[in-house]
Amino acid sequence: KLSLSHCGLASAPALTITSEWAHRVEGRRAMRNLVELHLAKNDLGVAAETLGGLLGPYGAFPMLRLLDLAWTGLHGAGAAAVARGLLQSRIQRCDLSWNCVRGNDPPLEDDCIALLSESLGQAPKLWHVNLSFNGMSKTDLRRLESGARASRTLAGLHLGGNKVKDVLDERASYVNAKKRREAMVAGENNLAEQLQGVGRQGKLLERGRDHLNMDDNRDSKESNSLGDAITVETAP
Repeated sequence: KLSLSHCGLASAPALTITSEWAHRVEGRRAMRNLVELHLAKNDLGVAAETLGGLLGPYGAFPMLRLLDLAWTGLHGAGAAAVARGLLQSRIQRCDLSWNCVRGNDPPLEDDCIALLSESLGQAPKLWHVNLSFNGMSKTDLRRLESGARASRTLAGLHLGGNKVKDVLDERASYVNAKKRREAMVAGENNLAEQLQGVGRQGKLLERGRDHLNMDDNRDSKESNSLGDAITVETAP
């Protein structure tokens, strides 16, 4: 375990440290026993780009399982590099909260949100990620959701402090509108069934009336025949 959190590291010294780690990789002196790396509450700056390239299985920390980069000013190319590194790593827990990990407007195919979404869905060991308070938009959150749903390992994804409520309100509005449409369609179908029932009853009434008319005609003919017979018999 290596903890350098809250050490007051600025961009230059942080870059010196990450560059030294890169040299260790080149010299095949990777820190193979390191499983936790804590760099929270430092200003990594451009050093984050170097760090992201060291996270894979052939990087400086092939056995790394926990990475804490909260409050490190992570943004832009550095955030994209870390997101790309997560995809190739065996990291299980990653804290990227209180940074500026967010997408471009309009979204780009290779921005940090696109890369992070891919990592959430495909990283082989990733199961807990904290992305709270990064100022993510509704579009960013929906893109991350698509990646998270594809994951077979992810158990926890923290998104508080972003536009989560807006996404939930939008989804609730959509669900309610869908229910109203379904109720309207059901009402229209019910009305159609009632009208069909009325139509069937009308046809039955018409048939009954026709049947009565036929009986009246027959009775009229029989009455006329009887009248003719009486007339013939009583004729002088």
